[in-house]
Amino acid sequence: MKPKGIALFAGCGGYSQGFKNADFDIVGFAEIVEGARNIYKANFPQADLLGIDVSKITNQEVENWREKYGEIDVLYGGPPCQGFSLAGKRNIEDPRNILFLHFARIAFHLRPKVVLLENVRVLTTMKAPDGSWIKDNIVAAFNEAGYRIEYKELNAQNYGVPQFRERVFFLGVRDDINVEVSFPQRTHVEKGQLNSLFTDGLKPLRTFRDACGNLDSLENGEKSKTDPWHFAVVHPQHVIEQLRNVPEGESAHNNKDPKLRPNSGYNTTYKRIKWDEPCSTIGTTFAMISGSRNVHPKNTRSLTIREALRVQTFPDNFKLVGNLGQIRTAIGNAVPPLLAEVFGNHIKQNFLSNDEVVLTDKNIQLAG
Repeated sequence: MKPKGIALFAGCGGYSQGFKNADFDIVGFAEIVEGARNIYKANFPQADLLGIDVSKITNQEVENWREKYGEIDVLYGGPPCQGFSLAGKRNIEDPRNILFLHFARIAFHLRPKVVLLENVRVLTTMKAPDGSWIKDNIVAAFNEAGYRIEYKELNAQNYGVPQFRERVFFLGVRDDINVEVSFPQRTHVEKGQLNSLFTDGLKPLRTFRDACGNLDSLENGEKSKTDPWHFAVVHPQHVIEQLRNVPEGESAHNNKDPKLRPNSGYNTTYKRIKWDEPCSTIGTTFAMISGSRNVHPKNTRSLTIREALRVQTFPDNFKLVGNLGQIRTAIGNAVPPLLAEVFGNHIKQNFLSNDEVVLTDKNIQLAG
Protein backbone atom coordinates (compact mmCIF):
# COMPACT_ATOMS: atom_id res chain seq x y z
CA MET A 1 0.00 0.00 0.00
CA LYS A 2 1.28 3.44 -0.88
CA PRO A 3 2.00 5.90 1.94
CA LYS A 4 -0.63 8.64 2.16
CA GLY A 5 -0.13 12.40 2.16
CA ILE A 6 -2.22 15.52 2.67
CA ALA A 7 -1.14 18.96 1.45
CA LEU A 8 -1.88 22.17 3.35
CA PHE A 9 -1.20 25.51 1.62
CA ALA A 10 -0.93 23.27 -1.42
CA GLY A 11 -0.34 25.95 -4.06
CA CYS A 12 -0.48 24.63 -7.61
CA GLY A 13 0.98 21.28 -6.60
CA GLY A 14 4.78 21.41 -6.68
CA TYR A 15 5.04 19.65 -3.33
CA SER A 16 2.37 17.12 -4.32
CA GLN A 17 3.96 16.43 -7.70
CA GLY A 18 7.17 15.53 -5.91
CA PHE A 19 5.45 13.26 -3.40
CA LYS A 20 3.49 11.67 -6.23
CA ASN A 21 6.80 11.01 -8.02
CA ALA A 22 8.01 9.38 -4.79
CA ASP A 23 4.96 7.06 -5.00
CA PHE A 24 2.79 8.66 -2.33
CA ASP A 25 -0.99 8.63 -2.58
CA ILE A 26 -2.14 12.25 -2.23
CA VAL A 27 -5.60 11.95 -0.71
CA GLY A 28 -6.46 15.59 0.01
CA PHE A 29 -5.39 19.21 -0.05
CA ALA A 30 -6.26 22.73 1.10
CA GLU A 31 -5.48 25.94 -0.80
CA ILE A 32 -6.96 29.42 -0.46
CA VAL A 33 -5.84 31.00 -3.76
CA GLU A 34 -8.37 30.16 -6.45
CA GLY A 35 -5.94 30.25 -9.38
CA ALA A 36 -3.48 27.89 -7.71
CA ARG A 37 -6.32 25.70 -6.47
CA ASN A 38 -7.66 25.25 -10.00
CA ILE A 39 -4.24 24.22 -11.31
CA TYR A 40 -3.92 21.77 -8.43
CA LYS A 41 -7.31 20.20 -9.17
CA ALA A 42 -6.42 19.86 -12.85
CA ASN A 43 -3.32 17.81 -11.97
CA PHE A 44 -4.58 15.89 -8.92
CA PRO A 45 -8.23 15.14 -9.65
CA GLN A 46 -8.22 12.21 -7.23
CA ALA A 47 -7.30 14.43 -4.25
CA ASP A 48 -10.22 15.75 -2.22
CA LEU A 49 -10.49 19.48 -1.55
CA LEU A 50 -10.47 19.45 2.25
CA GLY A 51 -10.56 23.18 2.82
CA ILE A 52 -9.84 26.59 1.36
CA ASP A 53 -8.78 28.74 4.32
CA VAL A 54 -6.70 26.53 6.62
CA SER A 55 -7.47 28.75 9.61
CA LYS A 56 -11.16 27.92 9.19
CA ILE A 57 -10.78 24.15 9.07
CA THR A 58 -12.34 22.88 12.30
CA ASN A 59 -10.91 20.25 14.62
CA GLN A 60 -13.97 18.07 13.95
CA GLU A 61 -13.31 18.23 10.21
CA VAL A 62 -9.77 17.02 10.82
CA GLU A 63 -11.09 14.18 12.97
CA ASN A 64 -13.34 13.25 10.06
CA TRP A 65 -10.27 13.05 7.81
CA ARG A 66 -8.84 10.40 10.12
CA GLU A 67 -12.01 8.35 9.87
CA LYS A 68 -12.16 8.65 6.08
CA TYR A 69 -8.52 8.12 5.12
CA GLY A 70 -7.05 6.23 8.05
CA GLU A 71 -3.53 7.00 9.21
CA ILE A 72 -1.77 9.71 7.21
CA ASP A 73 1.95 9.28 6.68
CA VAL A 74 2.91 12.87 5.91
CA LEU A 75 1.25 16.27 6.26
CA TYR A 76 3.16 18.84 4.22
CA GLY A 77 2.87 22.38 2.98
CA GLY A 78 4.32 25.85 2.58
CA PRO A 79 2.45 28.50 4.59
CA PRO A 80 2.40 31.88 2.78
CA CYS A 81 5.79 33.56 2.92
CA GLN A 82 4.94 37.14 2.02
CA GLY A 83 5.15 38.23 5.65
CA PHE A 84 8.70 36.89 5.83
CA SER A 85 10.11 37.39 2.33
CA LEU A 86 12.78 39.95 1.52
CA ALA A 87 10.67 40.74 -1.54
CA GLY A 88 7.91 41.95 0.79
CA LYS A 89 7.83 44.34 3.72
CA ARG A 90 8.65 41.69 6.35
CA ASN A 91 5.80 42.89 8.54
CA ILE A 92 6.13 41.14 11.90
CA GLU A 93 2.41 41.62 12.53
CA ASP A 94 1.30 40.13 9.20
CA PRO A 95 -1.38 37.56 10.15
CA ARG A 96 0.08 35.16 7.58
CA ASN A 97 3.09 34.80 9.85
CA ILE A 98 1.14 32.70 12.37
CA LEU A 99 -0.57 30.30 9.97
CA PHE A 100 1.94 27.69 11.10
CA LEU A 101 -0.10 27.50 14.32
CA HIS A 102 -3.04 26.15 12.35
CA PHE A 103 -0.69 23.70 10.64
CA ALA A 104 0.37 22.50 14.11
CA ARG A 105 -3.25 22.38 15.31
CA ILE A 106 -4.26 20.23 12.35
CA ALA A 107 -1.25 17.96 12.91
CA PHE A 108 -2.26 17.55 16.57
CA HIS A 109 -5.74 16.30 15.60
CA LEU A 110 -4.75 14.38 12.47
CA ARG A 111 -1.66 12.69 13.97
CA PRO A 112 0.30 12.09 10.75
CA LYS A 113 3.58 10.25 11.20
CA VAL A 114 5.62 13.08 9.64
CA VAL A 115 5.14 16.82 9.15
CA LEU A 116 7.08 18.93 6.63
CA LEU A 117 6.95 22.72 6.24
CA GLU A 118 8.78 24.96 3.77
CA ASN A 119 9.32 28.71 3.81
CA VAL A 120 11.74 31.40 2.70
CA ARG A 121 15.18 31.27 4.28
CA VAL A 122 14.91 34.70 5.91
CA LEU A 123 12.18 33.37 8.19
CA THR A 124 15.05 32.22 10.40
CA THR A 125 15.95 35.87 11.06
CA MET A 126 12.39 37.07 11.69
CA LYS A 127 10.97 37.97 15.10
CA ALA A 128 7.38 37.95 16.35
CA PRO A 129 5.80 41.10 17.83
CA ASP A 130 6.80 39.92 21.33
CA GLY A 131 10.47 39.71 20.31
CA SER A 132 10.65 35.93 20.13
CA TRP A 133 12.12 34.15 17.12
CA ILE A 134 9.47 32.81 14.74
CA LYS A 135 11.58 29.74 13.98
CA ASP A 136 11.61 28.89 17.69
CA ASN A 137 7.86 29.44 17.90
CA ILE A 138 7.32 26.99 15.05
CA VAL A 139 9.43 24.37 16.79
CA ALA A 140 7.60 24.96 20.09
CA ALA A 141 4.17 24.68 18.46
CA PHE A 142 4.98 21.32 16.87
CA ASN A 143 6.64 20.08 20.05
CA GLU A 144 3.35 20.80 21.83
CA ALA A 145 1.48 19.03 19.06
CA GLY A 146 3.54 15.91 19.68
CA TYR A 147 6.41 16.11 17.18
CA ARG A 148 10.16 16.14 17.43
CA ILE A 149 11.00 18.76 14.83
CA GLU A 150 14.18 20.23 13.38
CA TYR A 151 14.82 22.88 10.77
CA LYS A 152 17.51 23.32 8.15
CA GLU A 153 18.30 25.82 5.42
CA LEU A 154 18.68 24.10 2.06
CA ASN A 155 19.46 25.21 -1.47
CA ALA A 156 17.50 23.38 -4.17
CA GLN A 157 20.53 23.43 -6.48
CA ASN A 158 22.24 20.90 -4.19
CA TYR A 159 19.49 18.35 -4.89
CA GLY A 160 19.47 18.38 -8.68
CA VAL A 161 17.19 21.37 -9.23
CA PRO A 162 18.71 23.66 -11.91
CA GLN A 163 18.03 26.74 -9.82
CA PHE A 164 19.57 28.68 -6.94
CA ARG A 165 16.67 28.56 -4.46
CA GLU A 166 17.32 28.88 -0.74
CA ARG A 167 14.55 27.83 1.62
CA VAL A 168 14.16 26.64 5.19
CA PHE A 169 12.50 23.30 5.87
CA PHE A 170 10.99 22.14 9.15
CA LEU A 171 10.80 18.35 9.39
CA GLY A 172 9.10 16.60 12.29
CA VAL A 173 8.41 13.03 13.37
CA ARG A 174 5.61 12.00 15.73
CA ASP A 175 6.81 11.47 19.29
CA ASP A 176 5.83 7.80 19.45
CA ILE A 177 7.92 6.86 16.41
CA ASN A 178 11.42 5.83 17.39
CA VAL A 179 13.53 7.41 14.65
CA GLU A 180 15.86 10.38 14.61
CA VAL A 181 14.93 13.45 12.60
CA SER A 182 17.28 13.75 9.64
CA PHE A 183 17.41 15.66 6.37
CA PRO A 184 18.27 14.46 2.87
CA GLN A 185 21.95 14.60 2.01
CA ARG A 186 22.95 16.84 -0.87
CA THR A 187 23.52 15.13 -4.21
CA HIS A 188 24.94 18.00 -6.33
CA VAL A 189 27.74 20.51 -5.76
CA GLU A 190 29.72 23.05 -7.77
CA LYS A 191 32.27 21.51 -10.14
CA GLY A 192 35.13 22.98 -8.14
CA GLN A 193 33.98 21.01 -5.10
CA LEU A 194 33.86 17.64 -6.85
CA ASN A 195 36.29 14.81 -6.12
CA SER A 196 37.25 16.10 -2.71
CA LEU A 197 37.31 14.01 0.45
CA PHE A 198 33.76 15.04 1.32
CA THR A 199 32.08 15.07 -2.10
CA ASP A 200 32.87 11.62 -3.43
CA GLY A 201 29.98 10.36 -5.52
CA LEU A 202 28.25 13.73 -5.84
CA LYS A 203 27.25 15.26 -9.17
CA PRO A 204 27.82 18.71 -10.66
CA LEU A 205 25.06 21.29 -10.27
CA ARG A 206 22.43 21.15 -13.00
CA THR A 207 22.35 24.27 -15.14
CA PHE A 208 19.93 26.41 -17.09
CA ARG A 209 21.30 24.79 -20.23
CA ASP A 210 20.52 21.34 -18.84
CA ALA A 211 16.91 22.37 -18.22
CA CYS A 212 16.17 24.56 -21.24
CA GLY A 213 18.92 24.15 -23.82
CA ASN A 214 16.72 22.12 -26.18
CA LEU A 215 13.84 24.63 -26.28
CA ASP A 216 13.23 26.83 -29.31
CA SER A 217 15.33 30.01 -29.43
CA LEU A 218 12.93 32.95 -29.12
CA GLU A 219 13.48 36.68 -29.26
CA ASN A 220 11.26 39.46 -27.94
CA GLY A 221 7.59 38.67 -28.66
CA GLU A 222 8.22 35.41 -30.51
CA LYS A 223 6.33 32.17 -29.93
CA SER A 224 7.21 28.50 -30.26
CA LYS A 225 5.30 26.70 -33.00
CA THR A 226 5.09 23.50 -30.94
CA ASP A 227 4.79 24.54 -27.27
CA PRO A 228 1.96 26.89 -26.24
CA TRP A 229 3.73 27.76 -22.97
CA HIS A 230 7.02 28.69 -24.60
CA PHE A 231 6.43 32.27 -25.74
CA ALA A 232 8.29 35.51 -25.09
CA VAL A 233 6.44 38.53 -23.75
CA VAL A 234 6.80 41.79 -25.66
CA HIS A 235 9.23 44.17 -23.95
CA PRO A 236 9.52 47.90 -24.78
CA GLN A 237 12.08 48.70 -27.45
CA HIS A 238 14.21 50.85 -25.14
CA VAL A 239 14.57 47.88 -22.76
CA ILE A 240 15.67 45.67 -25.64
CA GLU A 241 18.29 48.25 -26.62
CA GLN A 242 19.56 48.43 -23.05
CA LEU A 243 19.96 44.66 -22.87
CA ARG A 244 20.97 43.72 -26.39
CA ASN A 245 24.74 43.69 -25.81
CA VAL A 246 24.75 42.73 -22.13
CA PRO A 247 26.85 39.55 -21.67
CA GLU A 248 25.86 36.53 -19.57
CA GLY A 249 25.86 37.22 -15.85
CA GLU A 250 25.87 41.00 -16.28
CA SER A 251 23.23 43.70 -15.80
CA ALA A 252 22.21 46.58 -18.04
CA HIS A 253 22.86 48.76 -14.99
CA ASN A 254 26.57 48.19 -15.68
CA ASN A 255 26.49 49.40 -19.29
CA LYS A 256 29.33 51.83 -20.07
CA ASP A 257 26.99 54.16 -21.91
CA PRO A 258 24.80 55.90 -19.27
CA LYS A 259 22.05 56.24 -21.86
CA LEU A 260 21.77 52.44 -21.98
CA ARG A 261 21.31 52.06 -18.23
CA PRO A 262 17.83 51.60 -16.71
CA ASN A 263 16.50 54.59 -14.78
CA SER A 264 15.58 52.56 -11.71
CA GLY A 265 16.19 49.26 -9.99
CA TYR A 266 19.24 47.44 -8.66
CA ASN A 267 22.09 45.68 -10.44
CA THR A 268 20.34 42.39 -9.66
CA THR A 269 17.66 43.36 -12.20
CA TYR A 270 17.91 43.76 -16.00
CA LYS A 271 20.43 40.95 -15.69
CA ARG A 272 21.20 37.90 -17.81
CA ILE A 273 21.48 34.47 -16.28
CA LYS A 274 24.28 32.13 -17.35
CA TRP A 275 23.84 29.10 -19.55
CA ASP A 276 26.15 26.88 -17.55
CA GLU A 277 25.09 27.76 -14.02
CA PRO A 278 21.87 27.08 -12.15
CA CYS A 279 19.18 29.62 -12.95
CA SER A 280 18.46 32.36 -10.46
CA THR A 281 15.46 31.91 -8.17
CA ILE A 282 12.17 31.67 -10.05
CA GLY A 283 9.86 34.19 -8.42
CA THR A 284 6.35 35.30 -9.22
CA THR A 285 7.70 38.12 -11.44
CA PHE A 286 9.89 36.00 -13.70
CA ALA A 287 8.29 37.55 -16.80
CA MET A 288 9.31 41.08 -15.74
CA ILE A 289 12.83 42.12 -16.68
CA SER A 290 12.71 44.82 -14.00
CA GLY A 291 11.70 42.31 -11.33
CA SER A 292 14.64 39.94 -10.99
CA ARG A 293 17.66 38.35 -12.64
CA ASN A 294 15.68 36.63 -15.36
CA VAL A 295 16.98 37.69 -18.78
CA HIS A 296 17.74 34.76 -21.07
CA PRO A 297 21.49 34.04 -21.51
CA LYS A 298 21.35 34.57 -25.28
CA ASN A 299 17.96 35.98 -26.29
CA THR A 300 17.00 39.48 -25.22
CA ARG A 301 13.85 38.74 -23.23
CA SER A 302 12.61 37.45 -19.90
CA LEU A 303 11.99 33.78 -19.22
CA THR A 304 9.01 32.00 -20.72
CA ILE A 305 6.49 29.98 -18.73
CA ARG A 306 7.97 26.75 -20.11
CA GLU A 307 11.46 27.77 -19.04
CA ALA A 308 10.21 28.62 -15.54
CA LEU A 309 8.44 25.26 -15.34
CA ARG A 310 11.58 23.43 -16.47
CA VAL A 311 13.78 25.29 -13.99
CA GLN A 312 11.27 24.48 -11.24
CA THR A 313 11.39 20.81 -12.41
CA PHE A 314 7.71 20.51 -13.28
CA PRO A 315 7.13 17.82 -15.94
CA ASP A 316 6.21 19.05 -19.41
CA ASN A 317 2.80 17.38 -19.11
CA PHE A 318 1.86 19.37 -16.00
CA LYS A 319 -1.45 21.07 -16.74
CA LEU A 320 -1.93 24.83 -16.51
CA VAL A 321 -5.27 26.63 -16.28
CA GLY A 322 -6.25 30.21 -15.52
CA ASN A 323 -4.92 33.56 -16.67
CA LEU A 324 -1.22 34.24 -17.18
CA GLY A 325 -0.85 36.19 -13.95
CA GLN A 326 -2.32 33.34 -11.91
CA ILE A 327 -0.13 30.80 -13.68
CA ARG A 328 3.12 32.74 -13.23
CA THR A 329 2.37 33.46 -9.56
CA ALA A 330 1.61 29.80 -8.90
CA ILE A 331 4.83 28.63 -10.57
CA GLY A 332 6.96 31.16 -8.69
CA ASN A 333 5.46 30.20 -5.32
CA ALA A 334 5.80 26.44 -5.84
CA VAL A 335 8.18 24.04 -4.16
CA PRO A 336 10.29 22.44 -6.93
CA PRO A 337 8.81 18.96 -7.45
CA LEU A 338 12.25 17.36 -7.64
CA LEU A 339 13.17 18.67 -4.19
CA ALA A 340 9.82 17.48 -2.83
CA GLU A 341 10.51 14.07 -4.38
CA VAL A 342 13.87 13.95 -2.61
CA PHE A 343 12.08 14.61 0.69
CA GLY A 344 9.41 12.04 -0.14
CA ASN A 345 11.97 9.31 -0.76
CA HIS A 346 13.95 10.32 2.34
CA ILE A 347 10.81 10.14 4.48
CA LYS A 348 9.87 6.72 3.08
CA GLN A 349 13.31 5.27 3.60
CA ASN A 350 14.09 6.73 7.01
CA PHE A 351 10.80 7.34 8.81
CA LEU A 352 8.20 4.99 7.36
CA SER A 353 10.20 1.80 6.89
CA ASN A 354 11.07 1.49 10.58
CA ASP A 355 8.54 -0.72 12.33
CA GLU A 356 9.99 -0.11 15.79
CA VAL A 357 7.58 2.24 17.52
CA VAL A 358 7.79 3.31 21.14
CA LEU A 359 4.34 4.11 22.53
CA THR A 360 4.20 6.81 25.17
CA ASP A 361 1.63 7.93 27.70
CA LYS A 362 2.51 11.55 27.10
CA ASN A 363 -0.58 13.72 27.39
CA ILE A 364 -0.06 16.49 24.88
CA GLN A 365 -2.19 19.63 24.96
CA LEU A 366 -2.03 22.24 22.23
CA ALA A 367 -2.60 25.72 23.57
CA GLY A 368 -5.31 27.89 22.08
